[in-house]
Amino acid sequence: MLQRNCNASVACRGQVLMGAIVLVFSASLIAAGTVAYVMHEHRMSKHSAGWVESLHVAEAGVEDAINEFYKEASSEPAWEGWLEAGTNDAIKTLDYTDLDPDDSEVLRQYAVTVNTDTYQIASSSKVAVARFTNLMGRAVSIVLEPDYSSPFEAALLAKSYVKHAGNASVDSFDSTDPMKSTNGQFDALKRQTNGDIVTICTDPDSAVFATGSGILYGDIVAGIGGGVNISGNYTNLGAVGDGADVDISDVIVPMSTALTDPPVKIASAKSSQTILVNGEKDMAVSYVRMTGGTLTVQGSGRLRLYVEGDMSISGSASMIISNSPPSADLEIEIYANGDVLLNSFVNETGYAKNIGIFGTDMCTDVKYTGNSVFTGYMYTPHASYEFSGQGDFNGAVVANTIDVTGTGDFHYDESLGNLMLPFLLGYRIISWEELPAPF
Repeated sequence: MLQRNCNASVACRGQVLMGAIVLVFSASLIAAGTVAYVMHEHRMSKHSAGWVESLHVAEAGVEDAINEFYKEASSEPAWEGWLEAGTNDAIKTLDYTDLDPDDSEVLRQYAVTVNTDTYQIASSSKVAVARFTNLMGRAVSIVLEPDYSSPFEAALLAKSYVKHAGNASVDSFDSTDPMKSTNGQFDALKRQTNGDIVTICTDPDSAVFATGSGILYGDIVAGIGGGVNISGNYTNLGAVGDGADVDISDVIVPMSTALTDPPVKIASAKSSQTILVNGEKDMAVSYVRMTGGTLTVQGSGRLRLYVEGDMSISGSASMIISNSPPSADLEIEIYANGDVLLNSFVNETGYAKNIGIFGTDMCTDVKYTGNSVFTGYMYTPHASYEFSGQGDFNGAVVANTIDVTGTGDFHYDESLGNLMLPFLLGYRIISWEELPAPF
């Protein structure tokens, strides 16, 4: 009886041992399966991450190319380090490689080809992925389209408040349309009603002040929630509303600011200075200071004048823009890095598009106080602009704040709405396509 119990005990222990072995084996299989699954998931995760990163690297090449287009628009040195494809200087290529600093292995790289005539960009990438022996890559093709935005779609556009006072009118004409002008000039018989006053100011109490006995042939539009105050005998022939949302960018000076010429300083009424223009001409001076005499810009082509300090033309002084011969095109761009005071500024070309005054963030005060007609446009987004003269203004103004208090009428030239300013250039992607990777 005792022997039988012993045998039963041994058999029992054997069964327990076999069960344990089976259990351990099963657990090992499960563990091995789990490890294999985790390793597979890790591998797939790495693969997925590498796939996404390779697209980002290819698009980084596209961004490099777009930055060069923006440099071109602002006259900065562009395409430095890029190679030209053979004799076609419109085709630019760039190869970039990022190496591991420890073992100099390739981490990521891209190759970009750009056609500057058609705005087409092709970029392919290679990215190293852990546990993969081959580089992973993708390729994209992008087509851009230049997209100029003009801030001159209103007579007066401000960041902050606008005040229209006095007894002057604000209206519009179109120098390019004979139905809306006469020989390109304002004609009261062809007066248009697009002399809009616009601000992006959202102050409910002080966005626009319209007072006095002035007449507005246009709309008043404030920023979202901005208030419009109309008082006195002011006549508004247009609509009143809010919701204006316009991008008013800073000025980028598209030329060297290193001083190239002596400052302009004229005090005597009998003194004069002439700047001759024949083609493209750039000048940079420390200041312009005139209390008498004349400064004449004469010729044909384009003058870009950078003024480091203040520009002041006061007293009996006058600046005259004279195209020669009379049928020639003469364009003047003045980049003011200081304040601007103008008493007499005569544009003999007759067209506002030919005279532009741009103010940097250092230009905080702009005044026109003269009795002569000013024909041109002003883009001074950081300046307080005051128009208090008796002479008319033909053109458009963009400023921080605007005060129109003189007796001269303001005639907005609608053709300025088509003006393309280089530093306001943007690019739109009109086509995005992924291509087969070239390896």
